[in-house]
Amino acid sequence: MFFRVFLHFIRSHSATAVDFLPVMVHRLPVFKRYMGNTPQKKAVFGQCRGLPCVAPLLTTVEEAPRGISARVWGHFPKWLNGSLLRIGPGKFEFGKDKYNHWFDGMALLHQFRMAKGTVTYRSKFLQSDTYKANSAKNRIVISEFGTLALPDPCKNVFERFMSRFELPGKAAAMTDNTNVNYVRYKGDYYLCTETNFMNKVDIETLEKTEKVHNSAAKSFPRRFVLPLNVSLNAPEGDNLSPLSYTSASAVKQADGTIWCSHENLHQEDLEKEGGIEFPQIYYDRFSGKKYHFFYGCGFRHLVGDSLIKVDVVNKTLKVWREDGFYPSEPVFVPAPGTNEEDGGVILSVVITPNQNESNFILVLDAKNFEELGRAEVPVQMPYGFHGTFIPI
Repeated sequence: MFFRVFLHFIRSHSATAVDFLPVMVHRLPVFKRYMGNTPQKKAVFGQCRGLPCVAPLLTTVEEAPRGISARVWGHFPKWLNGSLLRIGPGKFEFGKDKYNHWFDGMALLHQFRMAKGTVTYRSKFLQSDTYKANSAKNRIVISEFGTLALPDPCKNVFERFMSRFELPGKAAAMTDNTNVNYVRYKGDYYLCTETNFMNKVDIETLEKTEKVHNSAAKSFPRRFVLPLNVSLNAPEGDNLSPLSYTSASAVKQADGTIWCSHENLHQEDLEKEGGIEFPQIYYDRFSGKKYHFFYGCGFRHLVGDSLIKVDVVNKTLKVWREDGFYPSEPVFVPAPGTNEEDGGVILSVVITPNQNESNFILVLDAKNFEELGRAEVPVQMPYGFHGTFIPI
């Protein structure tokens, strides 16, 4: 998206400005690889006129961990004591592999230390798990914003395919190359990016001290109670929830706000399933009403790898799983004439990357969650998300 906007900007300006693009493509491998197949107008391939080439600003540099005394010109106020901290991409190659996008470069920490009119500069590459893994293999092994890591050539075809579906949180699956910004939290400093990882750093030494948010977010069922009619005279500290069957509370505070605390509708066994997504109930009869069961997909993997029936009253689970197969969102279909929440079947499309196996539509008994049957389809299917059942 960045480069599309960039191209639109360049092409909307004068011929002089347009000539800036081929210089960047020619001089900067990161841009060149990304834009190699981009259609170009003949005028674009002229000589650079008017604008200086900035390719050296976007290339790999060496770190300066020992510190360098800066030559100060003019006047730095004596009271200006502190450190200006910056971070951004600073390494774009590992071995023969090169990143496709400017934002993918390995994080380089910069420190400008100012004290009594003097300035000292130092820089260090963030010793993230991504940086270490790429360095150890001397190639790009972890995917970034615009660069998909190639599978390990030592793996067989099936292993290489499955390596693209590693569990989120594993070093091989999600980057912790936090090269975007500093965040201050309770006196400590963290580096962040668009993934679920943050790296805590020592701002004096620029060393990484801790890695946090080291797993993907997981979804779990919780119940909140939101009182719709709260009297101005409601007593402070009382639970305003009108529901006797839940431990969820809504308590009025001294300043008039209502604090809502949830009730967990699961036990630890759901955590072992990776949480749950794609929740479904018998909507035709229980939408907006009190219900006993819901169905969903367990996410131990990047994609759903199990089907789960959750009893929200007793907080128990029933699970269907078959190794190497990945089910889609469960769809409940009621049996004719039933009034029960689980009086019917569950349908799910189940796919596999194993070319020796067939994809199939699965039918489960919604009550005991046991398999009733399956219908195999000998064609490839991509993983999908939502669907519906239409009776005839």
